[in-house]
Amino acid sequence: MYVMGIKQLSYNKASKIPSIKIEMDPILFASRKIDLMICHKKNMAITYVSFIRESLAIYPCIRPLFFFLKRVIEQFNLHDPFNGGMKSYTIFLMLYQIIRTL
Repeated sequence: MYVMGIKQLSYNKASKIPSIKIEMDPILFASRKIDLMICHKKNMAITYVSFIRESLAIYPCIRPLFFFLKRVIEQFNLHDPFNGGMKSYTIFLMLYQIIRTL
């Protein structure tokens, strides 16, 4: 089945959180890249946000390191969790643990 504007539709049921990834056709959407990922899991965002805020209050040096590392990971195309990359929260936890143990 072809839907106008969709380049690829993938379903990853083998991952811990089943997800659907939709990549838009770059010819029709040349001015911007649109990748949409839909997954179903209990929403823990509120818990994550409060932990991040508390952690940044204690260790403010994490913020610039986070944005730097996130950009580096993106340059090597390792930022897409659907393809085995790291989510932002995973990057934050990694930095938090490193800074906390120094």
